[in-house]
Amino acid sequence: MTNILQCVCETLKMCGPAVLADGDGSKILELTTQLVIVLKKQHPAQLEDVEDEMDLSELQESSEYDWSLIESAMDVLVGLAVALGPQYGKIWAIVSVNLYKYVCSTDPRERATSVGAIADSIKYMESSVTPSTPVRTIRRVSCGRSGC
Repeated sequence: MTNILQCVCETLKMCGPAVLADGDGSKILELTTQLVIVLKKQHPAQLEDVEDEMDLSELQESSEYDWSLIESAMDVLVGLAVALGPQYGKIWAIVSVNLYKYVCSTDPRERATSVGAIADSIKYMESSVTPSTPVRTIRRVSCGRSGC
């Protein structure tokens, strides 16, 4: 699954949004829906039957795979922002809440990656981010941790 997301990201960089063009925007909506499912850790590739006697190394390996998949999903979101520019604002309204939750993670890698994805998304969607930035949004993002 990670390889698929990386290929989607590379294709967006090379071809732009034309690869997702359709009459009603259903391809972009379906891709966005799948990315949100990954960010929520609910994609079938992330759901395993966790056995009580799972080896610690297997658990760590599973955790690394999950993070790799989430990081790839964030890369695709940034690729969409680059490809769509100001039109990315509609997607941002769907995915932003799912990115914000990683900003307050206890894992520094998750925090750094999510902040980078958020910053790049804002950079490429330009002024279309403005409707998403009232004070209530900033308060909602606050996680209550010191330094966050």
